[in-house]
Amino acid sequence: MALLENIQSAAVDPNSDIATLLRKCKLLAARLASNALKDWVLWESNGYPEEVQVPDYRAWQVGLKGHFSGPFGSGIKNATIPLACLPENVRGSYERWQCRQSIASIEDVLAKVKTGTVQISTGDLALFLGTKVYQHQTVFKHGRSFRQGTWLIW
Repeated sequence: MALLENIQSAAVDPNSDIATLLRKCKLLAARLASNALKDWVLWESNGYPEEVQVPDYRAWQVGLKGHFSGPFGSGIKNATIPLACLPENVRGSYERWQCRQSIASIEDVLAKVKTGTVQISTGDLALFLGTKVYQHQTVFKHGRSFRQGTWLIW
Protein backbone atom coordinates (compact mmCIF):
# COMPACT_ATOMS: atom_id res chain seq x y z
CA MET A 1 0.00 0.00 0.00
CA ALA A 2 2.36 2.68 -1.24
CA LEU A 3 -0.40 5.34 -1.18
CA LEU A 4 -1.14 4.80 2.51
CA GLU A 5 2.55 4.88 3.38
CA ASN A 6 2.90 8.08 1.35
CA ILE A 7 -0.02 9.65 3.26
CA GLN A 8 1.44 8.58 6.61
CA SER A 9 4.82 10.02 5.71
CA ALA A 10 3.32 13.33 4.54
CA ALA A 11 1.13 13.57 7.65
CA VAL A 12 4.16 13.75 9.94
CA ASP A 13 6.30 15.92 7.64
CA PRO A 14 6.15 19.56 8.88
CA ASN A 15 6.88 20.77 5.33
CA SER A 16 4.02 18.80 3.81
CA ASP A 17 1.31 20.65 1.90
CA ILE A 18 -2.08 19.93 3.48
CA ALA A 19 -4.02 20.36 0.23
CA THR A 20 -1.86 17.73 -1.47
CA LEU A 21 -2.24 15.43 1.52
CA LEU A 22 -6.03 15.77 1.35
CA ARG A 23 -6.03 14.97 -2.38
CA LYS A 24 -4.09 11.78 -1.62
CA CYS A 25 -6.66 10.94 1.07
CA LYS A 26 -9.42 11.52 -1.49
CA LEU A 27 -7.71 9.05 -3.82
CA LEU A 28 -7.42 6.54 -0.98
CA ALA A 29 -11.13 6.99 -0.17
CA ALA A 30 -12.02 6.21 -3.80
CA ARG A 31 -9.78 3.12 -3.86
CA LEU A 32 -11.29 1.86 -0.61
CA ALA A 33 -14.84 2.91 -1.59
CA SER A 34 -15.05 4.59 1.82
CA ASN A 35 -17.86 7.14 2.00
CA ALA A 36 -16.83 8.14 5.53
CA LEU A 37 -13.28 9.02 4.40
CA LYS A 38 -14.62 10.71 1.26
CA ASP A 39 -16.96 12.90 3.34
CA TRP A 40 -14.21 13.77 5.83
CA VAL A 41 -11.88 14.88 3.01
CA LEU A 42 -14.70 16.92 1.44
CA TRP A 43 -15.54 18.68 4.72
CA GLU A 44 -11.90 19.36 5.62
CA SER A 45 -11.35 20.76 2.12
CA ASN A 46 -14.55 22.81 1.82
CA GLY A 47 -15.63 23.38 5.42
CA TYR A 48 -18.17 21.61 7.60
CA PRO A 49 -21.86 22.31 6.93
CA GLU A 50 -24.07 23.22 9.90
CA GLU A 51 -25.90 19.88 9.82
CA VAL A 52 -22.65 17.91 10.27
CA GLN A 53 -21.05 17.49 13.68
CA VAL A 54 -17.43 18.66 13.64
CA PRO A 55 -14.74 16.26 14.91
CA ASP A 56 -13.52 16.80 18.48
CA TYR A 57 -10.26 18.36 17.25
CA ARG A 58 -12.33 21.17 15.67
CA ALA A 59 -14.28 22.03 18.85
CA TRP A 60 -12.17 24.38 20.95
CA GLN A 61 -12.69 25.67 24.46
CA VAL A 62 -12.66 29.43 24.43
CA GLY A 63 -12.70 32.39 26.76
CA LEU A 64 -14.82 35.41 25.97
CA LYS A 65 -13.11 38.81 26.34
CA GLY A 66 -14.17 42.37 25.71
CA HIS A 67 -13.20 46.03 25.76
CA PHE A 68 -15.45 48.24 27.87
CA SER A 69 -15.91 51.98 28.10
CA GLY A 70 -17.34 53.90 31.01
CA PRO A 71 -17.96 57.40 32.31
CA PHE A 72 -15.27 60.09 32.27
CA GLY A 73 -13.06 58.17 29.86
CA SER A 74 -12.77 55.11 32.06
CA GLY A 75 -12.46 51.70 30.48
CA ILE A 76 -11.31 48.13 30.74
CA LYS A 77 -9.44 46.29 27.95
CA ASN A 78 -9.36 42.55 27.36
CA ALA A 79 -11.59 41.91 30.37
CA THR A 80 -13.07 38.47 30.80
CA ILE A 81 -16.78 38.20 30.07
CA PRO A 82 -18.26 35.48 32.28
CA LEU A 83 -20.31 32.98 30.31
CA ALA A 84 -23.06 33.39 32.91
CA CYS A 85 -23.74 36.82 31.35
CA LEU A 86 -24.84 35.14 28.12
CA PRO A 87 -28.32 33.80 27.50
CA GLU A 88 -28.51 30.03 28.00
CA ASN A 89 -29.65 29.43 24.42
CA VAL A 90 -26.33 30.74 23.00
CA ARG A 91 -23.95 30.00 25.87
CA GLY A 92 -22.91 26.61 24.46
CA SER A 93 -21.62 28.09 21.21
CA TYR A 94 -19.31 30.36 23.21
CA GLU A 95 -18.10 27.63 25.58
CA ARG A 96 -16.86 25.39 22.76
CA TRP A 97 -16.39 27.05 19.39
CA GLN A 98 -16.83 24.74 16.42
CA CYS A 99 -14.33 25.54 13.69
CA ARG A 100 -16.21 24.82 10.44
CA GLN A 101 -13.88 26.64 8.03
CA SER A 102 -11.99 24.85 5.29
CA ILE A 103 -8.36 23.95 5.82
CA ALA A 104 -7.41 26.44 3.08
CA SER A 105 -9.17 29.32 4.82
CA ILE A 106 -7.58 28.40 8.16
CA GLU A 107 -4.13 28.27 6.52
CA ASP A 108 -4.80 31.62 4.85
CA VAL A 109 -5.72 33.27 8.14
CA LEU A 110 -2.73 31.77 9.96
CA ALA A 111 -0.35 32.85 7.18
CA LYS A 112 -1.36 36.48 7.77
CA VAL A 113 -0.88 36.34 11.54
CA LYS A 114 2.17 38.19 12.79
CA THR A 115 1.30 38.57 16.47
CA GLY A 116 -0.12 35.16 17.37
CA THR A 117 -3.58 36.70 17.39
CA VAL A 118 -6.41 36.08 14.96
CA GLN A 119 -9.49 38.29 15.00
CA ILE A 120 -12.93 37.19 13.84
CA SER A 121 -16.16 39.06 14.54
CA THR A 122 -18.63 37.51 16.96
CA GLY A 123 -21.59 39.46 15.62
CA ASP A 124 -23.83 41.75 17.62
CA LEU A 125 -23.18 40.24 21.04
CA ALA A 126 -22.08 43.66 22.30
CA LEU A 127 -25.62 44.95 21.81
CA PHE A 128 -26.99 42.24 24.06
CA LEU A 129 -24.29 42.54 26.72
CA GLY A 130 -24.40 46.33 27.01
CA THR A 131 -23.81 47.13 30.69
CA LYS A 132 -24.65 43.65 32.01
CA VAL A 133 -21.04 42.60 32.59
CA TYR A 134 -19.25 45.32 34.58
CA GLN A 135 -20.97 48.04 36.57
CA HIS A 136 -20.98 51.41 34.76
CA GLN A 137 -19.07 49.90 31.83
CA THR A 138 -20.46 49.24 28.33
CA VAL A 139 -18.90 46.61 26.11
CA PHE A 140 -17.88 48.03 22.73
CA LYS A 141 -15.72 45.23 21.40
CA HIS A 142 -15.79 41.57 22.28
CA GLY A 143 -14.40 38.28 21.12
CA ARG A 144 -13.38 34.75 21.81
CA SER A 145 -9.81 34.21 22.91
CA PHE A 146 -7.53 31.34 22.07
CA ARG A 147 -3.90 31.48 23.13
CA GLN A 148 -0.66 29.53 22.72
CA GLY A 149 -0.86 28.16 19.22
CA THR A 150 -4.56 28.78 18.84
CA TRP A 151 -6.62 31.92 18.16
CA LEU A 152 -7.85 35.17 19.65
CA ILE A 153 -11.15 35.86 17.92
CA TRP A 154 -12.84 39.27 17.90
